[in-house]
Amino acid sequence: MYRILLIAILVLSGTAALAAEQDPAEADAQETALDWLALIDAGSYEESWDHTAPLFQQQLNAGQWTQTLNKVRGALGKVQTRELVSTQALASLPGIPGIPDGHYVVITLHTGFENKKSAIETVTLAHNGSTWQALGYFIR
Repeated sequence: MYRILLIAILVLSGTAALAAEQDPAEADAQETALDWLALIDAGSYEESWDHTAPLFQQQLNAGQWTQTLNKVRGALGKVQTRELVSTQALASLPGIPGIPDGHYVVITLHTGFENKKSAIETVTLAHNGSTWQALGYFIR
């Protein structure tokens, strides 16, 4: 029993240390990503599109976004679990043409859906000078 308690204390201490070391901008980006995903989870696809970066909106209009999410997320079913895997701040997004250098965060989550128990969601956010906005969303 003491061993389990010690392990729990070590895990909680490590989690607190990681939270203390996290860049506030990354924490804001994580919160924005989770709020944005909550809109998608609720089926508020057009509203989620409203919270995307202009570069995203130039590539996909609200109707196309809604149609894509209806197809993809509809097949996956409801979210059962979602766990943060990593957060990475970047000044550029190499390999993606037309994306200027800026302030980006790539967030990776391990997500379980009703019809796909183990998936990886990746949300890329761009900072527009005052807020974070979704720039990309991938599920694999």
